[in-house]
Amino acid sequence: MLIGGTTLTRAGMRSVLAEYEAEIVAAAPTIEPLIEQLGVVDVVILLDDQALPLLLQQTNDQPAILLISQELPHPMPQQRAWGVVSTDAYPQEIWASLQALQLGLCVLSPTILAQIHSPPQPEPWDTQLSEREHEVLQLLAEGLTNRQIAQRLIISEHTVKFHVSALLSKLDVSSRTEAIRVGAQRGLIIW
Repeated sequence: MLIGGTTLTRAGMRSVLAEYEAEIVAAAPTIEPLIEQLGVVDVVILLDDQALPLLLQQTNDQPAILLISQELPHPMPQQRAWGVVSTDAYPQEIWASLQALQLGLCVLSPTILAQIHSPPQPEPWDTQLSEREHEVLQLLAEGLTNRQIAQRLIISEHTVKFHVSALLSKLDVSSRTEAIRVGAQRGLIIW
């Protein structure tokens, strides 16, 4: 069963599946005219995510779902086989995905899987502080004065004042105490 997309995209998907002699029971731009037929299909292919919420509400018959998309669906299907294949997938990828879904497996194309497993992006405030500013913040948290920080880091007091001023600006605070509090909340200070 094909749901969504344009007439052209549905025709294109029919053509792709015809190469593998797959039977398409029905196709429509929306799910409403096809709800009664959900019980006779193994897999529903969604050419966009418009019909997904309504399809997920159908609890009697739970066909597997293959979404053709560049992003993970929200909400994600549960208690059924489902998959997401990118819009630039090759016909053999779509066919392999359909076969996996019929076996009860879940399928994610590499581009979709990368969205799940991509390393977390650092918070903007974490990347704003230079290595020296991190050191100055740590020494502020230890209660050192500007003179003591300058002696510890072997820099001038004037340079320490410059770093403290930059810290206050980057952390969007107005005092050394606030800088220490915000730095601690953000995990920038080691106790």
